[in-house]
Parts: sequence; structure tokens; C-alpha cells
Amino acid sequence: MGNRIRKFSPAGELLLEWGGTGNGQFNAPTGIAIGPESNVFVSESGGHRVQKFTPDGEWVATLGSLGSGEGQFESAMVLAISDDGLVYVTDWGGGRISVSSAKGESVDTLAERGQSPRELSNPTGIKIGPG
Repeated sequence: MGNRIRKFSPAGELLLEWGGTGNGQFNAPTGIAIGPESNVFVSESGGHRVQKFTPDGEWVATLGSLGSGEGQFESAMVLAISDDGLVYVTDWGGGRISVSSAKGESVDTLAERGQSPRELSNPTGIKIGPG
């Protein structure tokens, strides 16, 4: 039953379920966000990636892979999607916040690992306000 995403109606009826391992499957999902076109983005700490799905749960793309380079994650934890479709992901293991396009192209790194101002240790949350 674990490593799955479930979609419910407002009345609590199970409408849709998907998950497991591999593309379109999950390894320790830790965050979920809905993009401007109603696509579903799921971050995975165990999968070191973010996956993009249609509103009906069809796999569209994978963003990122294991590593510490641009567009990679050591442990993708929580994510947020801006109004313009940028994907912000906290990388707990990498101590940073990565920004990508909805297609997975790396755009920016907002913070790096460290103890100084504007540096992070192990980020676990992010919220984007109205822009």
C-alpha cells in the first residue's frame, strides 16, 4: 500500500491510485504539488527525483537524478510550483533548493549547503506566495 499516490473526491471516495517503483512508480515519495496546467509533481527522497504526471496519473517526465550536480538531487524532499510553472525542490541531502522548468531543465540554485546566512543545512519545506 505504500509508495502510492491516491486521489479522492470531496466526499472521500477513492478516484485514482498509482505508484510502485520505476518510471511512474515511487521510491519514498515525500512531496506533491499541482502545476498551473493541473499536472501533478511528486518528489521522492528515495528516488532522488521529481516525477510529473497528468491529472489522471499518467507519467509524463522525470526531473533530476541521483547526484550533486546541476539538475540532480541527493534527497528530493518537498516541492512547490510557481504560477509561471517553475519547480522549486528542497534537496535535503544536498542542502540546497533547486529550480527547474516543468520540462526538467535546470534554471537556478537558490541556496547551497552551509551555516552562513543564505546557506542551508537540510531543508525540509518550501512555500511560494502569490507572485
